[in-house]
Amino acid sequence: MKGHFARFLKHAAVYGVGLAGSKFGYLLLLPIYTRFLGPTEFGSVALFTVYLTVIRIVFTLGMNSSLFRSYFEVEEAEQKKRCIATALLSLVFFVVIAFGVTIHFSESLSMLVLSSPHHSRLIALVSLTAAVESLTLIPQSVLRAQEKSILFVAVGGLKILFLVILSFLFLGILDKGIEGIVYSWMGAAILIGLILMPFLARNVSFSFSVDVMKKLLSFGIPLLPSQLAIWFLNYSDQYFLGRFATLDAVGLYSLGFRISLVVNTLVILPFTLEWAPFMLDIEREDDARSIYSKILTYFALFAVSSALFVSLFADVLVRILATPSYYAAASLVPLMALSFVLYGVFNIFALGPTLTRQTIYTSLASCLGAFFALGGYLLLIPSFKSFGAAGSKALGYGLMTAAIFFFSQRLYSVQYEWTRILKIFLGAGTVYAFSTLTATALFPVNVAIKGCLFIMYWVLLYVAGLFSRDEIGYAKSFVVNAAKNLRFVNGGKWDP
Repeated sequence: MKGHFARFLKHAAVYGVGLAGSKFGYLLLLPIYTRFLGPTEFGSVALFTVYLTVIRIVFTLGMNSSLFRSYFEVEEAEQKKRCIATALLSLVFFVVIAFGVTIHFSESLSMLVLSSPHHSRLIALVSLTAAVESLTLIPQSVLRAQEKSILFVAVGGLKILFLVILSFLFLGILDKGIEGIVYSWMGAAILIGLILMPFLARNVSFSFSVDVMKKLLSFGIPLLPSQLAIWFLNYSDQYFLGRFATLDAVGLYSLGFRISLVVNTLVILPFTLEWAPFMLDIEREDDARSIYSKILTYFALFAVSSALFVSLFADVLVRILATPSYYAAASLVPLMALSFVLYGVFNIFALGPTLTRQTIYTSLASCLGAFFALGGYLLLIPSFKSFGAAGSKALGYGLMTAAIFFFSQRLYSVQYEWTRILKIFLGAGTVYAFSTLTATALFPVNVAIKGCLFIMYWVLLYVAGLFSRDEIGYAKSFVVNAAKNLRFVNGGKWDP
């Protein structure tokens, strides 16, 4: 079991480092965009980004998720290659048709996205970008399935590099404006596709299986509502806040959201990237249910700890990054961080529908959460502004997580360690509540107090008996082995 956890942590850590680097890479695009685009053009780029995200979900048809399920159901290498080939050919067929539909309705889509029919050509180019990116998800999914996390991260890094270079070329040199941004997206997608082609060629066979296609579609299509519902939960809050509150409220909310994204980038997303291949790879093992249970406990520990850390230091970060008019944004961070934690728990609980191929329950749970959040936005934002939006989002994720747990336990029962998980959440809530009583205007003192409170949280968990002797011993050996691997000698100096 220890070997499984070590493997999981290793790949999740690689994904975490890669995602953190990606976020930094995307920051490099901002000076290019803001230097060569005006606010109105930059706003149009944001709307094109929303369109690209949604249409890519539709184009993908849930095929990347269904490929995971089918890939791990077969043992022979040739069967896996046939599965990948079938997924790719099926997706190519659908993407060609779907792209043709978007071309036909490009003017209508332009009206929907930008309230003008004059951007139909750019809509077509963004649709083409989405089509190429959808196809590249197949080899990227294979990289994850084979746990080639370093290669997966490297591909993501190359994409950012291409985006930066092409954006500067089309904006700074060729002065193409918004059209140049779209060209850079499309160019980066094509280059990544070309880079992945040799890897894909080694992992496909020249064969197609109708039975495999049916399995892929029966698993992937029911996931589409889930993916769209989660997209709605992630991105609609600021729209409704702008509609029913003020732009000031949107600004505060946006800053709080960006700070809470640290939790998502460093913990939730890396876990999610590794969870699917790990879950499917061990499903036939005798102690699979026990491992799934432990994974939830450890995920809760790391996710809640990171959420607590970001929540404790949110006001510190706001004071460093922004002016006094933004200080109120810090109070929104705990609810937003909690939303990300609940989303991670949702992914673990979704193992029942995934393992039993009944993904309609995943979509049902996601849609319930999205509808609940929508009701909250409509009812709470007019009265509570930013807190109404953040609270509605957290409640939506909470209902979604509770619903998937209800469905999943009836499909694939797992005995989770509820007592330990409760200690983790209660400990974090207690420490955060105490932090609100000890806040001080003295900046250095405030930082010191929050640091002590975070340490106190871990002491509290230890005193509460959260950790077993085996876990403490394993943690010690893990640290020792990590130090040996890094070759820290001579008083901590790096010895190559």
